Amino acid sequence: MKILNPPLNLCVSILEFLYEFSSRKKECRRDVLEKHFQLSQRYLNSALSFLEIHNLIIYPEPGVITLSDEVCDKLSVSLINSRKMLLDSLMQSQAFIEFTYFIGKGKNEKESVRLILSLYDIKQSEAVVLKIFQEWIKLLGIKISEKPLKNQTLDGIKNSLQNKLYANNFIKEFLDDDLRNVSEQVITELSNAIKEIPEDNEASINEGGRALEDFLRLDLAKDIDLSRCSGIGEIANELNKYPQYPKKLNSLCLGLSSVRSIGKAHGADKILKVKWSITEHGATGYIIMVLSVIKSYLVFKQESKTVF
Repeated sequence: MKILNPPLNLCVSILEFLYEFSSRKKECRRDVLEKHFQLSQRYLNSALSFLEIHNLIIYPEPGVITLSDEVCDKLSVSLINSRKMLLDSLMQSQAFIEFTYFIGKGKNEKESVRLILSLYDIKQSEAVVLKIFQEWIKLLGIKISEKPLKNQTLDGIKNSLQNKLYANNFIKEFLDDDLRNVSEQVITELSNAIKEIPEDNEASINEGGRALEDFLRLDLAKDIDLSRCSGIGEIANELNKYPQYPKKLNSLCLGLSSVRSIGKAHGADKILKVKWSITEHGATGYIIMVLSVIKSYLVFKQESKTVF
């Protein structure tokens, strides 16, 4: 594994350049992009690789580069979002999350980065990776205390509302070593769900539900074709056909799917004809349940233990 340190300003320019094509329903070929920026292949590739890894750009066919639909939607609101999305991508790097977590637990920077190199089998030197992470901390404008961080369940999730660093540390605390078995996309959605509380509890539940659905598709059941399944409920019913996915957990997913439907994912209750209101406690409880289900699935898959 290698930690990519992207040229941030170039990444921003590429996203904004590609948006002008996407907004006009035009495709952009790689040679057009190269001609526009007139930079070395190595420098350009460093930016494109980072953008691709973090699902900000896609290659629908060889030689053609475009933005993902989600990125295009965000840039249609404001091009300022391009820089914000890049900073968010830095923050969701699993290695970086664990680096900040170890510092928060009382380790110094050198101890933390040395541990990261071993855990992620990173081939770069300790000095190079530490310099990259220090640059990211400065870019993100975050402060990490070297005093041990106490982050326990409800108190932890309250602390995590302060900023994204705390949100990621809370997720790491909850999932522990299983964080490395969860895709960055799911981590981003979990973090977003936490940050929405208490300002928009409905959005929080919707993001938490999206995180669970993406975990089931992208991380847990990659060996099963779930392309015909729409939503958490249908995925849970499909998983019931396979013994490696405990029915108790699948049933919990069905319940979480029902809760998600009372958030922004749907409108008024079909029977009651009124819309549900989501409280801060309800949104907080939902996130903890989602994290508990993710953790339980992973423990069963790896150790055949039934722990919740």
